[in-house]
Amino acid sequence: MANEEKFNTVNDNEIVKVDFTEKSEKKKRDNLIARVAYICISFLAGIVFIAARNNIFDLLGYIAGGMLLILGVAVVIAFFASKGKGWLPSLIFGIVEAIIGIFFLCKPKVIADFAVYVFAIIIFVSGVVLIYFAACDKRSGIKQWIVVLVFGIVLSIAGVVMLLFVRQSQAVIAVMAGISFIVSAVFNVIALALK
Repeated sequence: MANEEKFNTVNDNEIVKVDFTEKSEKKKRDNLIARVAYICISFLAGIVFIAARNNIFDLLGYIAGGMLLILGVAVVIAFFASKGKGWLPSLIFGIVEAIIGIFFLCKPKVIADFAVYVFAIIIFVSGVVLIYFAACDKRSGIKQWIVVLVFGIVLSIAGVVMLLFVRQSQAVIAVMAGISFIVSAVFNVIALALK
């Protein structure tokens, strides 16, 4: 009955009935459609990341390169379509964007390697920070400092290993991302079923 609320409002001496039931039902239906779409996309992305774990970063490099090339060319065309009245830095930015796009299309592994290096450095630095926190915790008398220390050492070693074995790290990262997508889809299905 709460969803079937009707309110009376006064508008120029006449009573108008406003029914909110129809709007809330449409909103529920739209949310359900969005959630189902998210579940499907997450599940498919998970399968693709796991199945194509050795090539997924190359594919992402091609996608990024293609997008940069298209956007760069569009900016250059827009500049010349304005008959030279466009903003000159936008022309330069468009040209640089197109060149970077071509570079990524020719060498997609560069973006993949860069992503792994960044990820590995973040993991290594996180491990070093945890080791520092463990030392601070020990001085403060916190008993769980050893857990933080072990986790920090493991993260630091993982970061170094990822830096040494970039290609293998890409496959591991792709599988981890794929599993994360699938787990996210499964949790959303469970949440939807429990509603």
